[in-house]
Amino acid sequence: MKSTTLKREIDVVVYDQSLVFRTIKWVIILIVLFLLYRWKGWNAVVIAALAGSLLGLTVHFFYRKKTHAWKRAWGGFKPRKTVYH
Repeated sequence: MKSTTLKREIDVVVYDQSLVFRTIKWVIILIVLFLLYRWKGWNAVVIAALAGSLLGLTVHFFYRKKTHAWKRAWGGFKPRKTVYH
């Protein structure tokens, strides 16, 4: 069961976003962190990275709960047919 859950999580992370979207997203995140470093220093970068990670995990688990572990549509998420569903 844990193996299926992990495979489903990886499927949602990797295949529900295009490579272009993921690349642009990470470029923007790194640019913002670099600009924050130039403006306020490493302390602000670490705090922003931790806050962003916490926010991302919170949103991820909120969506996971609302979609019943990625099996039902909710909000902007529509499940795809895969071997894990």
